[in-house]
Amino acid sequence: VLGGLLLGAPAVEAGQIGPVWLAVLALLPLAISAIGAGLPDAAAELVAGEHAASRLAPILTTPPVEHSPEGGDSPGTAAALAAEGLAVGWQHPLDAVPTRVSVRRGRLTAVVGPSGMGKTTLALTLAGLIPPLAGRVTVDGRDLNDVEDLPRTVSFTAHDAHVFGTTLRENLLVAAPEGTTDPDLRAAAERAGMGPWLASLPDGLDTHLSPGGTNLSGGERRRLLLARALLTGAGVLILDEPTEHLDTDSAAAVFAELADLTRDRGGPAVVVLTHDENIVADSTIRIGTQPSG
Repeated sequence: VLGGLLLGAPAVEAGQIGPVWLAVLALLPLAISAIGAGLPDAAAELVAGEHAASRLAPILTTPPVEHSPEGGDSPGTAAALAAEGLAVGWQHPLDAVPTRVSVRRGRLTAVVGPSGMGKTTLALTLAGLIPPLAGRVTVDGRDLNDVEDLPRTVSFTAHDAHVFGTTLRENLLVAAPEGTTDPDLRAAAERAGMGPWLASLPDGLDTHLSPGGTNLSGGERRRLLLARALLTGAGVLILDEPTEHLDTDSAAAVFAELADLTRDRGGPAVVVLTHDENIVADSTIRIGTQPSG
């Protein structure tokens, strides 16, 4: 800008250019800088994207696992989850967590207890995401370490699972196996209680969601995460606080939908982690009343 003024002012005084062209000369560098202002951020995102792609490439190019009919871990097969002599924790065992767990197919199991007692740590252990400090976790009698396609057998959905800034379709496809169609997505949405809401959207599955799902209500977000879990085809669904931040009526509706899911023919075993003492479930695992560890 200073250079434009130094060059342009004498030219204006000499009558070589008009005052308007002086303004153009002075403001041109600002216009150019505005165009290029986003380039450093774009370069940083490009580098980060390349690093992410390098980590994903080996996964995406891995041949699909072949499942035998008798294997018991094929997608969509309801599974029974059990643990014996269990001890969970990050460094030291959490005393409040039970040493024996049994989750039956076609049933809703509630893990009830206050925050800080180890519900999420137990869930992560049952899902095979962290190893137990002691004991053994099995699904249909097989050790979790021996299950080849564990995410399609036991699915864990965190209470703060991310909603991506893209379409509803892409947010659902995050968890879906290859070849999933729009009718499959709508069917999962119906089972998760999203049917009326989805039907009300002018753009349907093409509806764009904001990063973090800030344009969703609490109930819509919870049902989206439930539909995503259903699309994994897992026989055991573990849901961490699926009714957090919902009012009493909305929470009761979500629990009722979860109970209905387990009673569908071939429905999954559903494990719900909650501090809600009013949940009505087929079986309940209670974790102590005082924080431990």
